[in-house]
Amino acid sequence: MKTPRRQIVKKYTHAFLRTYNSQFIPADRESVSCYLSFLHEHHQITFFAYHAALDAGNKIELFMRAFDESCISRMQMRQALEKLITILVYHERILLLPEILKLIIVRFYAAIGYQHALISTSHAINEQEQQEIIESFKALADKNIDAEFSVDPQLIAGLRIISQDYLWESSIAQKIKVLLNR
Repeated sequence: MKTPRRQIVKKYTHAFLRTYNSQFIPADRESVSCYLSFLHEHHQITFFAYHAALDAGNKIELFMRAFDESCISRMQMRQALEKLITILVYHERILLLPEILKLIIVRFYAAIGYQHALISTSHAINEQEQQEIIESFKALADKNIDAEFSVDPQLIAGLRIISQDYLWESSIAQKIKVLLNR
């Protein structure tokens, strides 16, 4: 019986955080987020590294060069990521790297008292409005908020907040959906 992909991602993430959590500082999240964004934009690197006839050392070097060129980081974070990448390459699970990094970001921030939230609005909002939303959500979650804003015109008007503990939406699209399902 095959182990579900999600369980494998959780196990690697848990082991990584158990080993390195005490060494991280909040600024390290930026490096991991930067690297994750780079991997999403250049997804062919992961695909190529998995399917290419490169030896393990060259695969690891490819990923670390991508990290060095895309993100500035502390040496401890770089070394921790290099060990994670090495393990994933040798176990032929490098395709899981983006999912593991995403879960590391969420769990690391939760461990230090932050709530990572994806906040979508129907239109672009200014910094003051973003801060007001963050402060309101901070009061609700009773945690510091690390917010990532995006624009989703499909909301029509309103906003949606998704975090590891909350899913909250107040939009015209949601209200229409509720009316249609009656």
